[in-house]
Amino acid sequence: PPLVAAPSQQRTGSLAGSRRAADRPCPASLRTAFLRPSLLPGKAAGWTIGCFLAARRLIRRTKITHRRTRRRAHNCRSAYLLLRDLNHHAEQGDVVAAERIFADMQEVSGGLATESLPRRRMYVNCVIKACAHAGDSDRATYWFDWMRSHMISPNARSYGKLMQAAANAGDISLAQSWLHRMEEAQFETNLTNVNIMAYACARAGDISGAEHWLFAKAPALRIQPNLMSYNSLMDGLAVERYSGAVEAATSYLSKALDNSLKPNLTSYNTLIKVCCRACDIREASKCFRQLQAAGL
Repeated sequence: PPLVAAPSQQRTGSLAGSRRAADRPCPASLRTAFLRPSLLPGKAAGWTIGCFLAARRLIRRTKITHRRTRRRAHNCRSAYLLLRDLNHHAEQGDVVAAERIFADMQEVSGGLATESLPRRRMYVNCVIKACAHAGDSDRATYWFDWMRSHMISPNARSYGKLMQAAANAGDISLAQSWLHRMEEAQFETNLTNVNIMAYACARAGDISGAEHWLFAKAPALRIQPNLMSYNSLMDGLAVERYSGAVEAATSYLSKALDNSLKPNLTSYNTLIKVCCRACDIREASKCFRQLQAAGL
């Protein structure tokens, strides 16, 4: 015989009553069958109880899975936002803020042990990037040692950021030593490394050394300088006031044009910066007119 629902379930006239009945986790008929199996004939009682228990287990597992999925999604979103903030502070060279966010990322993600090796390396490289933009070579070396002690193998980007930190600090020998260590780690020297070394020499006032890296060392390594290479040379000359800096920067821009490289806004702005550092207003005005003629 069909199961008879409880009187509370027979109120179908009201919309609110039907919604309350639909929102209940289990029908009253199954509850009645579970509590009073004698209402069902034969094997129907055991079958109904089994279905009720299976449905209850399924509901519990669904709730647990949904809760875990929401928690995992929240952690992923939090880790993404923290990584975005970490990269922002790294670009600004704010070492203190980058280190604080890195500590927060370890707590949100459950520690670096739960992350894959490329992601762990990326997090630490962002902190080293902050040290590189700040010119803090000592702190960059500390994080490199921290990376090695936590069994995170550095890559070519790690050594490049260490070279950049030494270059921004004006330490040519330290930048070159990091380049040698990168080559010992079986990483090939690329154009970015050559540009960093040329920038380090130009920043320290060693114009001949910068030209050696860009015009002698790079061709020996079968590396073709690009526009960023010439911009790096001029940017290094714009840091301090050196004798002959304006002539050298102007010659670099001419060589870029000879090599079919079209100067961009950064090229002209850097050249104007060099001229202003040397108090050469005439050459700066000439460069500004060239910038306007180029439509930049």
